[in-house]
Amino acid sequence: MKDAPAILGRQQTLEKCMAALAAGGGVLVSGPAGIGKSALLDAIGSACAAAGQLVLRSASAAAESWLPYLGLYDLFSDAVASQPEVVPYHLRPAFDGVLMRSVPDGAATDQLAIRVAVVEALRALSAERPVLLILDDVNCLDSATAEVLAFAVRRRQGSRVRVLAAERLSEGQEPTWWGLLPEDAVEIALGNLPGPVVSELLRTRLGLRPTDKLSQRIRDASGGNPFYALELGRAALRSGTVVQQGDPLLVPERLRGLLADRLHALPKAARDALLLISTAARPPRELLAGHEWGLSQALASGIIVSGRDLEPRFAHPLLREIVYADADIEARQECHAKLAQAHDDPLERARHHALATSEATEELAAELEEAARIAVHRGAPGTAAELYRMAAERTPADGGIGVVGGGAGAEARTATETSARGGSASANGSVQAANGTDKLSVSSTNTAFAEPSSATTEVGEALANGSAASADADSGSDSSSDPGPDTDSETGPAAAVQAAHRFLEAARAAFDAGLPRQAREAAEAVAAGPDPACRVGARLLLVELDDDISTQAALLEAAEADAVGRPDLQARVSLQRADHAFRSGSVEAALTALARAEEYALATGDRNLRAESIAMRVPTEIQTDPERAIESLEEAEALGLGGDLTLPSIAVRKSLIIWFLRRGDVADALATAARLRADVERAGRLRDLGDVLHLVASVNERAGQCRQAHEAALLGSRLRAETGSSSVQALILAAAAELSNGSAEAAVDVAQRAIEAGTASGDSEFTGYAHAFLGRAELLLDRSSQAAHHLARGRTLMRNVGMVDPATFLVDADLAETLARCGSFSAADRILDEAQEAARRLERDVVKLGLTRARLLRHGLAADAREAADRLRAAIPAEHPYPLEIARAEVTLGELERRARRRAAARTAWESAATAYAAAGCGPWLRFVQGRLARLDTPAEPLSATERQIVELVRSGATNRQIAAALQVSVKAVEGNLTRLFRRFGVSSRAELAGAEPVARVEHV
Repeated sequence: MKDAPAILGRQQTLEKCMAALAAGGGVLVSGPAGIGKSALLDAIGSACAAAGQLVLRSASAAAESWLPYLGLYDLFSDAVASQPEVVPYHLRPAFDGVLMRSVPDGAATDQLAIRVAVVEALRALSAERPVLLILDDVNCLDSATAEVLAFAVRRRQGSRVRVLAAERLSEGQEPTWWGLLPEDAVEIALGNLPGPVVSELLRTRLGLRPTDKLSQRIRDASGGNPFYALELGRAALRSGTVVQQGDPLLVPERLRGLLADRLHALPKAARDALLLISTAARPPRELLAGHEWGLSQALASGIIVSGRDLEPRFAHPLLREIVYADADIEARQECHAKLAQAHDDPLERARHHALATSEATEELAAELEEAARIAVHRGAPGTAAELYRMAAERTPADGGIGVVGGGAGAEARTATETSARGGSASANGSVQAANGTDKLSVSSTNTAFAEPSSATTEVGEALANGSAASADADSGSDSSSDPGPDTDSETGPAAAVQAAHRFLEAARAAFDAGLPRQAREAAEAVAAGPDPACRVGARLLLVELDDDISTQAALLEAAEADAVGRPDLQARVSLQRADHAFRSGSVEAALTALARAEEYALATGDRNLRAESIAMRVPTEIQTDPERAIESLEEAEALGLGGDLTLPSIAVRKSLIIWFLRRGDVADALATAARLRADVERAGRLRDLGDVLHLVASVNERAGQCRQAHEAALLGSRLRAETGSSSVQALILAAAAELSNGSAEAAVDVAQRAIEAGTASGDSEFTGYAHAFLGRAELLLDRSSQAAHHLARGRTLMRNVGMVDPATFLVDADLAETLARCGSFSAADRILDEAQEAARRLERDVVKLGLTRARLLRHGLAADAREAADRLRAAIPAEHPYPLEIARAEVTLGELERRARRRAAARTAWESAATAYAAAGCGPWLRFVQGRLARLDTPAEPLSATERQIVELVRSGATNRQIAAALQVSVKAVEGNLTRLFRRFGVSSRAELAGAEPVARVEHV
């Protein structure tokens, strides 16, 4: 095999990958460019194909990453062409459109149909033989394909579909594409090859003997990168120059200079053909006609290789980038002009039109703006963000014809800046940075703007004569309050307002796509403009992007000043103030701001503003006045928002899910949450998806579906981290994932970090969640005093932000139990009394079982364990809206039965709980109960005389120092004995030890 030598030094890595795949999992191969990832994937793919597996491969490139579903075409076009029956008949039209097997009819792409089609195709194909999906350069995979594959991998059944991916990572970077691999996937990082292996590579490929001085120099200069080594060797051999000791290698700019030299050796016909290939992901075949000889020269030189369907592609992405960067502007623009004429897709056509000229015309800007709207409709807001930005840049200052960047052109400026930064030179021009960003994971190298300072400067210059008139903070909201881009503002001409409007739309689209850096850069620049209305919209977006509560307050003050006299803007500022106050713990201030927002919304007649106000009000009403909450939801429904997926409509649907869940209508909550998730995924609104997944995880956990809750929480955490949400919100979901089906130890670590992040940002609400999660984790680790502290702190913080509904977090019962175990019976009684009164007032029957088991545990610890066990057994129902509440009650029942010395009854209760937790996939609680059962089975050992004395002294209230004096031992010896006794009795505090069974007959629990 041609690439076999590149596997030199990777045999153990190859075997490790094959073993991981054979186990039915997935493998992520990571490493820097040129390190040999593709060669390794080639070898594995060949081996698996030889073994009878079906190998489906996608080889992505940065220039192609913005084209929706290109990865699916690579993977499935051949397989579906030979076996069309693998896709169900009713799904074929949508899938055929993606695979370019039918002519698009202009309708919106059915995202769900495509996802289901891929799932069904993989099931059908894997039924015949194992399937291996190979995703090379996954960080360049188009976002639409990434979302579909993530959907399919989550629904993978069995181990007959395996995933092998390669991700380009620079030193210190962490993989970001785990969502495309099975949960049990492993990462295999490729490092630099040892010196002797590089020498052998140079010998087998170039004939350089390892003992040659040149070979040694190249080996050292390459740093162990096989691609660099081979390219350095080829350049040295072509030069024919003898490299003397102390002479530099002929690479003044290292690799880039070397590759540029290699490309310059080609005839002009070959360079022209290469430029055309570098300009488009898949240039139409008719454009390659007449370039056959040039392509053959490039093929012979190894610069390009023959890809799928004999399509020419560069042997390495760096070659593509250098070809494009080294061409002059006129040549690039000529290629883009040809491509614009050849393409029918409006997105590609508009992009190539823009890159084909340096002129700024309203006709071109309007075409780009329309393409951006189409991208939003297709569920690609990241692409829309870049197209909106291009539209703003191509808006002429005087409404006529202008020149972008003083004649240099946006495309030229982007290429020049990218090259100066040492990055890729934009084979797709200025759109490349934003392409491939509508993904579940966002590469840090994908940015729509250059460096923050230069991007902000560019946008600020573009807005120097005016600013956008729209201040609607939601990209999908009603525009009735927008004066429109054709209206002159008080600060600038209509064209300047139009440009600002488009920049603001770019920021909003980037925000929806989960691209915080792009959104922030555009919003900061627009916020510095002269138009007050535009500044309001930008600052409200910046509030959403900022973690720090104090920074948000300053932004809101400035936005409020700019909004004076505009009820539509004042409504939006008031809504944001209400949210800020809720999260800060200022409930009264939040309600006041919310009331003002509703007044402004009614004055404007804006349906979306009213719906957003209602949606923000409903959670508080659910906590305090459930009947009013129903009326509010009906009021929102009456506004007739239709099928548009806007921020207000998402908020209303989330409120409805919460209403269902707290009433115990779990089936309705599950169904509504699933529909909302699908709609948000289909729209590509990754920022909103992170919030929706938080709700999905909560609903599934209450429904006793911990595996699904774990999956949703993990994905939500990753999305929140990658889309610029506050760190505490991302950590909260990570902790929830660990408690659903991870480990209590990991949950402790994550929750502690969430507390630190929440405290630093001043976010009382999420800091409260973090304390509550930490308390649950400590409870699972048998650390009652720590659990009581954090559960109490979490409850206090949540109540401070208005969360008085006992069904919000189910914290009361666990807190009361831990307090009782620590001997704080009066505190436990107070918590239970408050919770029961709230449950009665709000009709929260779903929490009554938990409160009952906590009160009976308190009774059993303080008085009669046998009576408490009997009463709890009778109180446990056969069914419950939250199924795991039954299992939780059985855990407490087992504890009471054990304290009542009824071992068989304790075993029955704990085994029943273990069965329920196993079925639900709730690993932490399953291990907790299994530990109880294991200790129950351990034979009892008699206490020593010293241990009996220590127990009796603890019961009498003696301190460790007093016990040490009485027994004439050291305090450290007393502490050591107490640690062993805690473990022996299955307790975690002196109070619990004092209430444990008489020492004459103690069980090892």
